[in-house]
Amino acid sequence: CTEYLELHPGGIDSITINAGADATEDFTAIHSSKATKMLQKFYIGDLDIKSVKEEVKSDLDNMLDDKGR
Repeated sequence: CTEYLELHPGGIDSITINAGADATEDFTAIHSSKATKMLQKFYIGDLDIKSVKEEVKSDLDNMLDDKGR
C-alpha cells in the first residue's frame, strides 16, 4: 500500500476500487498533468511479471509493457 491513500482528495475507495487492475485509463480521464507528476513521489515499483503464475501471465501481457508498467 501507499501512504497516499490517506491523502487522496477523492478518498481511499476511489483508488482501491481499481486494486489489482490497470487503472491508467480511469486515472488519466479525471486527473491533470500535475496529479501525474505527484505520483512519482509515491511510486512503489513495477510488477515483476516473472513471478506471476502462467495462467495470469497471459492476461498481464495484454495490460503491461515490457517493464511491467
